[in-house]
This record gives sequence, structure tokens and C-alpha cells, in this order.
Amino acid sequence: HDTLTLSSASTDHTLDMKRTKGLLLVLIENAPDSLTRVDEQIDHVEQYINRSTAYSGETSINKSFTQTFAPFAALQTWVAPTVDNKKSTFRLTLFAQNKATPYSILPDIELIIKRNEITVIRVNFVPDGVEIWIYLYGSWQKLHNMDITTIN
Repeated sequence: HDTLTLSSASTDHTLDMKRTKGLLLVLIENAPDSLTRVDEQIDHVEQYINRSTAYSGETSINKSFTQTFAPFAALQTWVAPTVDNKKSTFRLTLFAQNKATPYSILPDIELIIKRNEITVIRVNFVPDGVEIWIYLYGSWQKLHNMDITTIN
């Protein structure tokens, strides 16, 4: 075992650590000015990890982003891996300025989150709606093409 001493007299000490999470990166492109909040929900991810890096339990992650999304934003979430023998469910909910009710809940995306890996989802606003893409196996794959008429 390593011992970490916290005092002004101690010298630098390097600990061997393993990464235990993956990165979920959501790219928002060509967002309208009225988009002011995005809620993210990720289900079926590991809840606990022990010293031997064995995972246990299952949980969900809920996160809200309030910022300027137009015309581009990158939303980052460090997340534990998907529970074994399951797929994580990812959902984005979009809110317009000063609105408590969402104007759109994007379709659920099933994915597998792995530790030490980056999962990238792209949400591209086009004139007549929203395209949802995921980066898999070295190329972009379109998952959904939604019609959204007005965002107020």
C-alpha cells in the first residue's frame, strides 16, 4: 500500500492509479439562441468501485447544463461504465429560455460506456429539425432525424 502524507514538509509522491470512468461528450451544433438548458439522463451505469477496481451496484446520472449553447457547445460528463450485460440509456431534454416545460425530449439512445474510453454524441440543429449522430468505429453514424418546427 502507498501512504500519502499531507504536510508542508513532505515531498512529492506519485501514486499508481487506474482510471475508473469513461467520458461522455455531447456536441451541440447550430443550436438556436432560445436553447438555454439541456438535461442529461444516463441509466444503467455502475454505482460503486472497490480497491480492486471491481464495480457493483447500479445507478442513474442526472445532470443539467445551463449555458449559452448557440451556435456550439460541448457538454462533458465523466461516467462510470455501463453495468455488465446491459446497455446504458442516454436521454437529452431541451428547454427554451424561461420555460419549465421542455420543448423536446430527444429519443433514447442505447450505448455502452467503457472506462478509459470517450463516447461522442453529436446533436446538430438543422433548418427543419435535429439530427443525432454517434461516433462509432472511426466514423459518424446517424441515429435519428427529428422534425422540430419552432423553438420558443
